[in-house]
Amino acid sequence: MHPIATFFGILTPDYEDPPYDINTACLSSFCMAIGTVNLLALKAGDAEKPGARIAREDLNTVGFVASSLAYIMAMMNGMLTGTFGQFWTAFTVVQALAHYRIVSSGFGSTRKAMKDNLFKGATDNLDAINGVMFISYGVLFFLALGLNLEFLQGLTASAMTMFGMIGPEPPAFTYHMASIFGGGCALGMAALNVPAFSGAAEDSDYAAVRRTASIVFWVSGLIGMAALPDNGSFYTLWSGTSAILAVLLSTKNTTL
Repeated sequence: MHPIATFFGILTPDYEDPPYDINTACLSSFCMAIGTVNLLALKAGDAEKPGARIAREDLNTVGFVASSLAYIMAMMNGMLTGTFGQFWTAFTVVQALAHYRIVSSGFGSTRKAMKDNLFKGATDNLDAINGVMFISYGVLFFLALGLNLEFLQGLTASAMTMFGMIGPEPPAFTYHMASIFGGGCALGMAALNVPAFSGAAEDSDYAAVRRTASIVFWVSGLIGMAALPDNGSFYTLWSGTSAILAVLLSTKNTTL
């Protein structure tokens, strides 16, 4: 990935590949989910449904805003340097501003309907469970890994192990390019799942994108964990959870 990230050596300095562990696997899954949503939008082209477009714009906007904050902090603390850091920081900031302008100027009535009904009506149990997991873990991963807030890393690790009920504990968090960008994607996925608590007011096409992104995340995470040599109740629980949620969400999502 580094030749692509540095535009085949045009940007410097080069950065080493991050270690592949459960933390990187989780962050990669967030990235895969966002990438899939955007690929499907490209495939749909002008036929992309309004609700799906809103979901994609919300996902991208929050993801780029979060990533720009993470890149700026990484530049300030010296983790990112040179033209590499300057380019990607500027890129995410420009993308965040551009997407915010799109979001703030379009489909206001649809977004308002979902916002006005948040936590006021009945929410599907499956969507509620899925949404709570993405919101809680997405925020934690962004703060602990994306922004490298060390005082929250212990809480994040505890949440991953259900506060010590399963083990082994995940390896210590490391601060690298994957954690910075992946943390931004994690917050984007958290934002995408908030409208799940709008109940019947949630746009059906928005819900389809939300579920599709969730399915891709769970499947990607399952594949990523299978590639790890580790074992234990931690991996058994999360592998089983990933498989179950992927199957259940697929049965509800008629667009797949």
